Amino acid sequence: MLINIDLLLKYDAVEEVFSPSQSIYSVGEEALHYYQIKSGLIKLNHIVQNEESIQNIVTAGDTICDLMALTDERFPLNAVAVKETTVIKVPKYRFKELIKKQSGCFNKTRKTLSQKGLSK
Repeated sequence: MLINIDLLLKYDAVEEVFSPSQSIYSVGEEALHYYQIKSGLIKLNHIVQNEESIQNIVTAGDTICDLMALTDERFPLNAVAVKETTVIKVPKYRFKELIKKQSGCFNKTRKTLSQKGLSK
């Protein structure tokens, strides 16, 4: 896990379970949460002219679109559960408070974002 779940819970995190093929969020939606995958599998994709283009597959311990939790940007991809998936969601404003108060979390988030940028 990127950030300890007990710490996330102190910042109003909730666990949400998604069924296979269930949408977690869609392109263009406002990013209102930080998402960390507790279990399961999620595909990040685009649909263009009825053709699916899978950008990434993420699993337990990963985060999805974490940069969106720090900006006012909208989601650039769809996130869809591939199998039953449990996601930890933290409201965006509480996540910003967490990384302000917990420097270790900020450093982990910054490192993860840097690694994601380098892997593209």
